[in-house]
Amino acid sequence: MADGVNLIPGVDILVIDDSSPDDTYARLQTISEKHANIRVIRNETRLGFQGNFVNVIRNCRSDYLVISADDDFLVGDGIRRLPDTIAALPESPALISSLFRDGDTVVRGQSDNSRAVRLEEFRNCCSHLPGVILNTRQAQQGCEIIGSMLLDPDNYYPQCCLSFLFLSYGLPCVYLPWEVVATGWNLQSGISRYSTLEGRWKQYQFFVGFMAAVAAALKAEGRSEEFDLAMKQLEIEKCYLFKIIGTGIQNERPEFSPYFAAGAMEYAEFVKESQARE
Repeated sequence: MADGVNLIPGVDILVIDDSSPDDTYARLQTISEKHANIRVIRNETRLGFQGNFVNVIRNCRSDYLVISADDDFLVGDGIRRLPDTIAALPESPALISSLFRDGDTVVRGQSDNSRAVRLEEFRNCCSHLPGVILNTRQAQQGCEIIGSMLLDPDNYYPQCCLSFLFLSYGLPCVYLPWEVVATGWNLQSGISRYSTLEGRWKQYQFFVGFMAAVAAALKAEGRSEEFDLAMKQLEIEKCYLFKIIGTGIQNERPEFSPYFAAGAMEYAEFVKESQARE
């Protein structure tokens, strides 16, 4: 296995085959038979990305789960350092991540010390959160609370949803100053309409709606401080609309991209001038 991760004491590997039409499951079984800490499950019917994400969490038996998004690599040295780091923390974190924002720069595993992560710095770090580490018990509870939204076909980043939920409710979340996952091959996902204008628009609509739902729940529970922070992040998310739509145009009709960018800048200047007059 990559970087000897399967040989690290206390580390289990769970692989769920989403009803592959080829011999993937049989080959995985052959590997798991040689290693007691590798468990392989096969879905009888295809659940898709969203369904399988939830299924991994529900079937995880360890205290923490490293989510390796896309085709990234597990970093053995980073995984080896995790158990002692978690044990030394004053309270069990709901989320651990090597991503944080330093000014305008997203930093990944390049700092000196572990520290608490705030909602406002974490949410805007990365779209898919590679290598995010979830507290399994709290992730399972989160799946019960927001399960229908995690399974939404327009939700391509369910790990972001759980992270936003944890941070919005003030659960302890920790920055990790090294990587447990490194950027991989950047292969095509194969998800239909993922990068198109229509796809980006639906992704945007989903996440704005999800954030609004979490904020509404906080308000209903009388958590005014957390509600204010969640609403602030929602307003920031809405400001990404032009950027998100722009990526869809760039991927689908790149010849129109310069016109869209010019129009977005013109609109931004119009808004600025209007606010100045007010």
